[in-house]
Amino acid sequence: MKRILLSFIALLTIFNSAAYSFDFHRLDNVNIEEVTIKAQKGDAEAQCTLGSCLLEGHYVEKDEQEAMIWLHKSAKQECSDAQTMLGIIFYSDTFKGVKQNKEEGKYWLQRAAKNGCEYAKSWLRTIESLERFERAVRYY
Repeated sequence: MKRILLSFIALLTIFNSAAYSFDFHRLDNVNIEEVTIKAQKGDAEAQCTLGSCLLEGHYVEKDEQEAMIWLHKSAKQECSDAQTMLGIIFYSDTFKGVKQNKEEGKYWLQRAAKNGCEYAKSWLRTIESLERFERAVRYY
């Protein structure tokens, strides 16, 4: 039982640290006016960048609800970064303004993984490990 508990703590630590890291989608030197214009014109990458900026409060005032709108627009155009972010947001319950929905989180991570996103694949492996642990704990 001690070994199971230590494994769970290790997985949880990895899970929580990853939940706060969107480093795979760089926000360095963003021209927010240019990004906003491109996003409004339907550019999926710009929509993802704008959503990321709104989510974290980079270059603009933080607005989680508006961020989700832009991330959804981008994700629907198969932007794997946006899909991954939506998956993390929904699965991890990291942001107060977004209700946790693990099934939707897995859905977006699976779409991102199908699009080749290694970060999403890593998240799915972590989620599977956590779910296996939860099943094992219930079994005992």
